[in-house]
Amino acid sequence: MTEGVTVTYRPADDANRRVRFEPLARPAHSDEWYRRVTERYVDGGWRKEGSEPVRQVEIEAGDGESVATVFSGP
Repeated sequence: MTEGVTVTYRPADDANRRVRFEPLARPAHSDEWYRRVTERYVDGGWRKEGSEPVRQVEIEAGDGESVATVFSGP
């Protein structure tokens, strides 16, 4: 199981943001293997905006083809 993935980006007209995918130590449901956490950089630190459980994350190229499955639950 992958330890996690973080994507950080800066919108053209806003503060830095990031999306983190963290492994769950004790999933509440068989399809919940990771938690997606969205954060925004405010006043020198990251502030959580929301989160949800996820099972799988894939990276796709601009043409919609799957480049890689980053992680997937067992």
